[in-house]
This record gives sequence, structure tokens and C-alpha cells, in this order.
Amino acid sequence: MVSSVNFPLAELSGLLQTSAEQSAHWHGQISALTAQFESAPQQTWLLYEPDFERFSLLFLALLGAGKSLVLTANGQPQRLRELTGQFDIAILPELLTDIPCWQGPSFTQASVRAGLCVGMHSTIAFFTSGSSGEPKQINKTFGQLWQEVEAQADLWPVTSFAKVAASVSHLHIYGLLFKLLLPLRCRLPVHAPLIQFPEQLEQLLEEEPALLFVSSPAYLNRVVLSEQWCIKGAQPALTISSGGPLGPEVASHVYANQQRPPIEVYGSTETGGIAWRQFPQTDWQPLPGIEIAIDEDSRLMLKSPWVDPLQWTATDDKVRLTSHQCFALLGRLDRIVKLEEKRLSLDELEKTLLCHPLCQQVKTLLLPGVREQLAAVVQVAGVHDRLALIATFKAYLAGYYEAVLIPRKWRFVSTMPMNNQGKITQQALMELFE
Repeated sequence: MVSSVNFPLAELSGLLQTSAEQSAHWHGQISALTAQFESAPQQTWLLYEPDFERFSLLFLALLGAGKSLVLTANGQPQRLRELTGQFDIAILPELLTDIPCWQGPSFTQASVRAGLCVGMHSTIAFFTSGSSGEPKQINKTFGQLWQEVEAQADLWPVTSFAKVAASVSHLHIYGLLFKLLLPLRCRLPVHAPLIQFPEQLEQLLEEEPALLFVSSPAYLNRVVLSEQWCIKGAQPALTISSGGPLGPEVASHVYANQQRPPIEVYGSTETGGIAWRQFPQTDWQPLPGIEIAIDEDSRLMLKSPWVDPLQWTATDDKVRLTSHQCFALLGRLDRIVKLEEKRLSLDELEKTLLCHPLCQQVKTLLLPGVREQLAAVVQVAGVHDRLALIATFKAYLAGYYEAVLIPRKWRFVSTMPMNNQGKITQQALMELFE
């Protein structure tokens, strides 16, 4: 592997499809930022910036300055405070008084660079929900991310696309790989605003039909099944979906209407991409370079060039091997769930709730349905107004979690439902919501 990647500034500004005047301004900004970061004594920088253009500028300038990055998709103040021992200084949209924060750019005169050199050993830390209930730090190198991007670029006909758009955030590793790094690798411009509504996608397709659309099951389930998927006939040249398996009814609906089914990519923050499939194929096919096996618990094991090509890495997914080294997913072996493509540890959620003085015991679960709903059964002492309790717990959790990861259904009990063996069963919890 080469030791670094050189990004000419002309290619970087092409990422945002800027005009000549805007490009000159952008070149000056990134050159000045890189120089400012190079002179800063802090080595490890936390970066949380929801705006894609600003994030791209800061992300590349920090790497170009040789800094180590800590990325988080959760900007809730209490979560940021819990990470304070993991970084020297933070770049946030709004300054927090109890966290060391970067005060913003000081654009002194700096010579405009020809490009940025990013070392393959530059470290990038991600935080994700761990099975132990504590946020888990996943350390990657830029080289590992770039190697996966190279493999994805070789697998799909990306050079035939004219632009990339996404309904997923760049703050997650999937969005970072496919909305920022893949376009950089393939020299494709990016539609910076997040696609949230079908009308946005339709308007973009009218302007640019050769579109690579980076999406998720959460978005596609909503849009396709509500008959809002490319109503006027236009559709992306290719849709990539990740963050969880796509419901078969969604893929078959697209397929039945003679449209191109999305390509699904399966993976995780820890492993990066593992496999892919496209309807009507139901089994998962490993990405090039990935070697798979299963252990005695049917746990998926893999050797990956962008994790460790020599050692087996264990996942928390149960699988069944099928023909030609493909596999079928059978479910999770831990208590990690995904809601709107965001990963959540139910153990972590329960530990957080138990820290509230009103909560004596708690169990959380997913209620099945067309759209799965997160539910909580909380044991409280005394008599309380139900609506007031819900408001209290939701306000408390809002300091730790995004709204989509806060339970929508609540039950309050004086004692937890138990079977004859004194165990709290999933069935007993489910019955409370019937």
C-alpha cells in the first residue's frame, strides 16, 4: 500500500461543483485552514459538523495537517461530554463552555497549496453502540477506509455516473465512505444537501438522470411503499442501500415495476463493508477480498483487507452459509438494534435510564410491525401521572440520544412481569403492549 494519497485542490473543489470564483475562494480557505491546523499544538480533534460542505472542508484540512480525528454522529451535549477524555479539542457547530472547543478559523494570509497529502496511517476514531452497553470506540486508519473505497469503486460502474446524492448523513461511516470518499476517489461531484423527501430526488433527477443515490432501508421503506418512489418514471442510475437489510417487499416492488432494484451493502462500523446483494438475489455475496467462515454458534467470521487480512474478525451476526461462499443472515447474537439506520445498544439505553432517580428497573424492546417501534417497560416506585412520566423520561433521554432513538411506546409497572422461574421474558414484555 502507498504511504499517502495526494488530492489536487482542483479535484477537491470539483467535489462540490463550484464555479471558478468559488473554487478560488475554496482553495484559499482549505489552504489557510490546513496551515492553521498544522500550527495548532493539539493532535486529536473531535469533529461534529452536520453541514456537508463545512464538514468536508474541515475533515480534509485536518487530515492534510496530519491530525488524528474523532468522529461522532451524536451531537447531544451530554454524549459529547462523555467523550472528553478521547480528544484534545472539538470542532462543533455551537461552542460548549465545558468542552475545549476550536474558536473558528483565523484566515491569515497563506499561500494557496496545489493539493493536500493525507497519510494512510492517519487515524480516525468512530463511536458506535457497543454490546456491553457503553459506546464503543472503533479506530480506523485513513488507509483502511481508502482501501475499501477502492474496492467499491472497482465493483460498481461508478465512472458512468454524473453526480452523487444521499439520504444518509456523512456523520456515519457509511455516509462518509459513499458520499465523501467514493466521490473523491472517482472524481464525482456531490449534491451536498441531504435528500429527505421524494420531491427533492425527483427534481434532482430532472437535472441529472445519471445519479448515484446513496440511501438506506429506512428511507426506501418509507418512499417506495408509499408509492412515492420516482413517480414520474425517472430513477437513479444506481441506488445503494446500507444500514440494515432492505425489506423484500420493497425490493420486489421496485423489481415488479421494471425498475433497477437497489444494491444492498452489508457491513458495520467495526468491519466496514462485508457483502452485497441485489434483488432477486436473497443471499449475500462477499465483497472482493473478503473471506468468510462460521464458528460453532453460526457466528459470521471474516478476514478483510480493510480490517485485518491475516486474522479472523468475529461479528455479532448469525448466518447460514449457502452456495458459492454466499450466506443468509439469521439475526443478531447481541442486543444491538437499528432504527432509521442508526445503531442502538438496548443495554446502553437501559443503563442510561437506570441512572434516572425515578427508574428502579427497565427493559427495552422492539415492537414488530411495518415500522418497528422502540418500547420501554419501566418499574417505578409510587404513583405518578403517566403522561408526566413519559415527558420526564423523554426529556432526560434527549440529553443522550437523537429523537429517533428515544422510545415511542412506554409502560410503567410496579413490578416487572416474570415467569415461574422468576425470569423476565420477551413474551411477557410484548403482552404489555397488546
